[in-house]
Amino acid sequence: MMGMEFQKGLSGEVNEKEKAANLVIGDAINNLKTVQSFGYENLIVKQYLGILEPIYNATRMKHIKAGIAFGFSQFIVYGVFAGLFFLGGEVIEASCEDPKDPSSCTVNPKDVFVALFAIFFGAN
Repeated sequence: MMGMEFQKGLSGEVNEKEKAANLVIGDAINNLKTVQSFGYENLIVKQYLGILEPIYNATRMKHIKAGIAFGFSQFIVYGVFAGLFFLGGEVIEASCEDPKDPSSCTVNPKDVFVALFAIFFGAN
């Protein structure tokens, strides 16, 4: 769900404003000599920025929220991985009579890692 929110496009109103900004800048580029000869460079830049300012203000908070949601979703995934590795180590340690002697363990660490990787790839 967080991934879908992150991937959502912009609203129709923002898309219309982007089209208007593209039209202004496209016309200015196509008629560069005319714009330059009349000295309208600053006017075109002000007009372009005037169109883009509301787009920036409308989408800024949405993009910040999407970034936070993406970061949180990545934290959850890797937090689960870390937790499983920690619990796997606890299982191995609990099965050992002498923690310093690996041969005294009833649970083989290789089997624990195989099970963890099966869980990781099975969950994806």
